[in-house]
Amino acid sequence: MPCAPDELEVKVIHVNEADYEGARPREFDDIEAATTAVEMIEDADIECEGEMWEGNIARNILDAAEEFDADQLVMAGRDRSGVAKVLLGSVSQDVVLSTDRAVTIIG
Repeated sequence: MPCAPDELEVKVIHVNEADYEGARPREFDDIEAATTAVEMIEDADIECEGEMWEGNIARNILDAAEEFDADQLVMAGRDRSGVAKVLLGSVSQDVVLSTDRAVTIIG
């Protein structure tokens, strides 16, 4: 990081796409990967907050970045074949192509 941990503020968001009708509502604390990310960041003495968002994943990531005035977006990538990317789309690709903010894809 280009500055001291006490100068950083990190938001971890998890976006739930619209679940099927009757599905049990999920909370941020139900998402193990998200809560683990918050814990790891806090263990590094960096202020961190987790939030759950609902709806289109790429749109919500972009909206969150705007709302938080993010300097950088860090996203987990997924391994997909070329055909799967064409058929299913790529959230990471949508975000990268739709923002002027720095985006780092990990994993």
